[in-house]
Amino acid sequence: MRCPCECGRRVNRKDVKLARRALFVRSLCDGLQRARQVGAENGAPPEDLVEIERMIRRGEYFDRAFLLLAHGAAVTTFYIELPDPTGGEAIREPAFKVDDPDDWEEWVLGTITMSMGVDREAFATWVPYQKV
Repeated sequence: MRCPCECGRRVNRKDVKLARRALFVRSLCDGLQRARQVGAENGAPPEDLVEIERMIRRGEYFDRAFLLLAHGAAVTTFYIELPDPTGGEAIREPAFKVDDPDDWEEWVLGTITMSMGVDREAFATWVPYQKV
């Protein structure tokens, strides 16, 4: 099977699922960036905007990790750098536990849904990737 990320690689079914998950996560990051914009335009507290930024970074990490694994990378300890909400030095944490992406997706979908209720127009052109 061809990799769904359009890299041209031939991958097995397990790796196709990982690549599709990466594309889904990438689409959620796009939706979350729109949610951050809606929050900024509507006076969301700065700490909420920082948390959304942290979640965007975490999603970008999951996207890269899933694609690396789909493309044959060995499983090693990954790290992610997140901005410190107090403005200090970036926090480096190991990522990720098996359930972390699921918890992240749940949080992101809730945030996007809430933001869509505030400004549906901001999401008019956003189409999340279907994991299948």
